[in-house]
Amino acid sequence: MAFFIVEAPAPIEAYWHLTAVAPAFQGQGYGRRVWRAVMDMHREQ
Repeated sequence: MAFFIVEAPAPIEAYWHLTAVAPAFQGQGYGRRVWRAVMDMHREQ
């Protein structure tokens, strides 16, 4: 599990914060996969 915060202060601006990755998933590349999935999702929007 991961917790992401997405801020969009203006229509053409966004900030993404990967705040936490569950301890059981740390060190396995999970954070990178979650980050990539969120970036891909926002590119498609």
